[in-house]
Amino acid sequence: MKAVHESDTTWIFHHDDASFKKAITVSPCNPLVSPTHNILETTLPTPIGEHYTEKRASEMKLLHSAAAAAAGSEYENAKQRGRRKQEKHGRTLKLQKTREVLVSTADEASSLGQMLVTMVMAELRECALVVAYDAGYRGHPVLQHLLLLHNPRQVEYVNTTEDLTRIIWTSSMCRGYFFLLDDPEPLLTFVRDNQDTWDYGGRHTLVVPSLQFLQAFTDTLIGKKTEHIVGVVKSGTKGEWVLYMNQLYWGPGVRRINTWYHHRFTRQLDLFPDKLSDFHGTVLKVSTFHFPPCSFLHGAENGTVVLFYGTDVETVKAVARALNIALEFVGTPNGETWGEQYENGSWYGLMGQLERHEVDIGLANLFVSKHWLQVIDLTAPYRTERTGFLIRVEPPIPQWQSLSFPFHKWTWLAVLVGLIVTGPLLFLFARASGQCGGEIRNLQDLSFAWYYAFGLHFCEAHKSLPRSASTQVFVQFLWLYTFVLTTSYTASLKSFLIMKKKPYMIQTIKELYESGLEVGGPTDLYKNELSVSANPYLKGLAGAFKYHEALEDIYIPMLQGTGVYLGNGISMNYIMKRFSRRGVSYVRIMKEYYRWYSVALGLQRHSPLKRKFDQVISWIREADLYKKFTLESLLLHASLQKAGGSGDDSVTAQEDEAALSGEDETEADRIVPLSLENMQGIFLITLFGWICGSLSFILERTIISR
Repeated sequence: MKAVHESDTTWIFHHDDASFKKAITVSPCNPLVSPTHNILETTLPTPIGEHYTEKRASEMKLLHSAAAAAAGSEYENAKQRGRRKQEKHGRTLKLQKTREVLVSTADEASSLGQMLVTMVMAELRECALVVAYDAGYRGHPVLQHLLLLHNPRQVEYVNTTEDLTRIIWTSSMCRGYFFLLDDPEPLLTFVRDNQDTWDYGGRHTLVVPSLQFLQAFTDTLIGKKTEHIVGVVKSGTKGEWVLYMNQLYWGPGVRRINTWYHHRFTRQLDLFPDKLSDFHGTVLKVSTFHFPPCSFLHGAENGTVVLFYGTDVETVKAVARALNIALEFVGTPNGETWGEQYENGSWYGLMGQLERHEVDIGLANLFVSKHWLQVIDLTAPYRTERTGFLIRVEPPIPQWQSLSFPFHKWTWLAVLVGLIVTGPLLFLFARASGQCGGEIRNLQDLSFAWYYAFGLHFCEAHKSLPRSASTQVFVQFLWLYTFVLTTSYTASLKSFLIMKKKPYMIQTIKELYESGLEVGGPTDLYKNELSVSANPYLKGLAGAFKYHEALEDIYIPMLQGTGVYLGNGISMNYIMKRFSRRGVSYVRIMKEYYRWYSVALGLQRHSPLKRKFDQVISWIREADLYKKFTLESLLLHASLQKAGGSGDDSVTAQEDEAALSGEDETEADRIVPLSLENMQGIFLITLFGWICGSLSFILERTIISR
């Protein structure tokens, strides 16, 4: 047998025996040959009858070793090539799967980007945009879609809560916000701690990983007060996104409104509807307290309030009817009024209820003032009132003093001097003329001359006439003087006998400040406003101001004349009518007013109600309906008081209409005949004359008897 080497990988062996000849290819790929077998022993049988020489045996041994080594090497190479082929095939499959995932992800990103662009073109075309994204959307294709839009925009990368503070939350134009968040926790933390920063009127779109986060966001205080919130959540279907909208006052949580599938919305797009034109009968809580005529609380016998009415109450009822709102009225706790701020910064009373979000609306003559705006929001004002001072009407001067009213005190002093001097002067003129023998003897007597002059002052004629020229001239001027004096007095006396003279009254703020009277008010708002006034007298009244939570505590010093009530026009007119009988009021309004105040409804801070309430209130103000509401409330109050017997606020129905206008008719405005009260002064003088005459008679009899 001989071996022929034909190649590096193939060996062919030939047997010399004619009966056996076989060719074997030694290769790692040949399954018939194994490198672990001895080729010569396996494939080459021992020749029968042949004798090998030692040399031949050595060659065969070498040939066997070479063939075995070549076969093992080729098998290892083939095994490595097979392993590499399998690895290559695995990489190919993995690359194919990765390509499919990338293509699918690109389709999802492209679909999301197309959806957001469609939303902008349909609902936010004229709005400035804010795009906030986190690490999950960094380099995401959806950003490229939004950046291709022509809207003014601000783009912010969000990694922490502080990054959201860089967003500009205010704009003069419509504003749309897109939050692309894989991790929504920074946004949740931000809305809990930055209630005064958030844009409550903006249109917010949140692309979030789950519906649970969207519900958690709308349950926050900011979420409850933001009108427009749209949530975008990926569904389980490829290329499908589900859109949700917050309910605001229509219901709790969010509801599904649309679906983006196959690059289009499945329904007509209406992402930001007006949720405030129709509240669908949503119940809103309104808090107030008894402050007539703005708010009356009519209670049953057990003390339960069964009816709320008044000017402000009817105003909010009109707004509710226009917007399809159901109202639930509640009172302030423990009979508190507006309330003030505690040292810890919290508020009590009506302000506290709004601050703690226990009620939606508060009312009771709420002035538009910085004092209230630091804790609540106020609607547009629906009426404007003058604020002034209510003071007691001073008791009238006794009628018997009317005889002295025609002349001023200094005039009376001059008349008295003239009465004393004219008698002696007449005596001197007559005595000087008598020395010349030309004057009557009566005028030359001092007592008669004084009596003569006294009679002229009272228009009493005398038979004795002076003879001398000098005395006649003096007496003629004395007649003229007494005639003018008595005529003036008589004409003026008629008026004072018919008309009662009013006592001195405080009419200006300066006079009130100088009087030192206490200034009482139902809220510290007045004290705060007085203390910062530029008027020095108003600023001085801040020191005399005293806060009274109960109105009855203010009435007592006012009626006693030791204090005044500080309030607005509608409440002062009502109080005047309350403390009046037969058309005469015991209190009056000072002529000089303090200032003008506008009255509005109170709302929670950042309440979405304000925009629509302002619109309806503007209609109420244009129609001047508050006067109608006031009159109807006063008439209802009078009828309830009449049906219930009597009450501390009893005002007749006829007086109610006068209370609205502030007009009143008193006895001083009517012509009346002179009564005994009008003429009591002259009767007192007559009595005084009788007493003096009696004393003179007694004195004269005493002198004569001695």
